[in-house]
Amino acid sequence: MPSLKLAKSGFSTVKGDVEFSRDSDRPLAYLGDTGSGKTTSTFTVAKELGIPPRQVTMPELLDPACEGGILISNFKGVHEEMLIGVDMPFDTTGKGDFVLRPAQPKEAPTEALIGDKKVLWVFDEALTYEDPVLHALRPTWYAPKGVKRYIGTHALGPNVKIMLTANGRESDTTAKREFTKPEAARLALFNWVLTVEEFLDYFSAYAASPIWQYLEFFSKGVKTDGEGVDPWKGPEGRYVGGPVCSGRSWEGVLKAYPTFASVKGDPDEFVRRASSSIPEMICKDIANLIHTVLEVGPELSAIRAGKKKISNIPKHKHPALAFAAVRVCLNEAGDDKAAAIVSGLWDWAFDLFKECSAELGAWTFSTLKAHSTPSDPKEDNPITFHKNAQELMGLVKN
Repeated sequence: MPSLKLAKSGFSTVKGDVEFSRDSDRPLAYLGDTGSGKTTSTFTVAKELGIPPRQVTMPELLDPACEGGILISNFKGVHEEMLIGVDMPFDTTGKGDFVLRPAQPKEAPTEALIGDKKVLWVFDEALTYEDPVLHALRPTWYAPKGVKRYIGTHALGPNVKIMLTANGRESDTTAKREFTKPEAARLALFNWVLTVEEFLDYFSAYAASPIWQYLEFFSKGVKTDGEGVDPWKGPEGRYVGGPVCSGRSWEGVLKAYPTFASVKGDPDEFVRRASSSIPEMICKDIANLIHTVLEVGPELSAIRAGKKKISNIPKHKHPALAFAAVRVCLNEAGDDKAAAIVSGLWDWAFDLFKECSAELGAWTFSTLKAHSTPSDPKEDNPITFHKNAQELMGLVKN
């Protein structure tokens, strides 16, 4: 049967997905690229289900003081007996009348082990499991109202909720198959997609990072030059090894380089280190941006002093100049962006932005506008009344 297109989901739709999953009595299942935030989404899912939003292990769940949490299990390469229990001899009468019965599985949050604790049990990379394992897990997904769910002969904890994540065969060379028809019929299946915009929003605290700002340039349509490779999706085609462009990879590099100062003036060393996580051609593109930003400092000062115009500077330096100008504006304004606009402190930058390309003009204006939005929604953003506002606003795509 050919694969059908699944409804898209991401961080902005998790709450709605959980509501549908709960109302339809089907476990939530997210299929998407590796490192795209599927596991991170479990914290929101747990919170929406009234489950403690913290990751726990089975030994922790056995502790009477533990109230529950998120139990993430990966059963790739595991024999089904680990889940349903290995047959052991039990003396049923106390008179030596032994019979074989499955022992209590240590990897499952059964009622006998955890009681009524609230748990989100996540089957991670579910499509890599052997068929007998998935068959053993399937009874935990659903049972008619008033009927207990079982794993083997053992009742699941009554407050255990199920969630599945998988990378899918297109993005994971180890995925064995798609979900079967009976499996899909029991799940609320969504295609998990992490957009660069959601990533930037989630990590907005790192806005001073050259990594964050490079990705924001890309998200606004400013052309990047990583040998034609999309910096968010990475090289096209099936994965064949090496560093990848994923949310998880970008997060690591972002945290390693939270500011321009953290590069320590050595873009080449940045490339050497960062290319352990992100494809080298993209790291070189980021390094070029970092190098150019450091290089254009004197030219930006000359433009601001009226000694030079951006039209006299090579176009390949324009993104770095706009980039640096935005940073200067925000740093000098401090917490009072409105005062900076009204006083004319940003006038020089607006004049510079007008001479940039449409994409750069749109990015600079929308960035400054976002940072100068009043906390009171009833107040107007003073940036919209600037003499150059109408021209720059016209460049921003709705």
